[in-house]
Amino acid sequence: ELTKQCGSLGYVAPEILNGSPFTSKADVFSLGIVFYNLVSGQKLFAAAKRIDLLNQNKYLKPCEIIMKEVLPISKIGLDLLLQMLDVRPDVRPSAKECLEHEWFKEDHTTLQNMINGSRLNKTEKPQDCIDDGVVSFID
Repeated sequence: ELTKQCGSLGYVAPEILNGSPFTSKADVFSLGIVFYNLVSGQKLFAAAKRIDLLNQNKYLKPCEIIMKEVLPISKIGLDLLLQMLDVRPDVRPSAKECLEHEWFKEDHTTLQNMINGSRLNKTEKPQDCIDDGVVSFID
């Protein structure tokens, strides 16, 4: 169990935002959001105001958002993404379990293509995609 509550808004696991005990699986949730950003070319949670971003991150269920979309990813890749973004940390896989997921074995070519070709909006500069708002949730 970890103790320091911190993270970047829009990428923080719900258990951290709710003040619940958390483990390194909170990082898997954050990586799931990065995974979604890479696959979709957009942010999972996006808002102009920090409070709106915090509320989206805290209350919206990523899996419900994703299931409404058509993503350019295989079913097995979607399975991994949904597991990583499960709001229940006891169900969410560990980092090791993610790396052992079938997607890394079966979709190796797709993964390599994603690494070689960015899906970022071509009008965005790389620095526009970096969230520099690290926030500590400890009073």
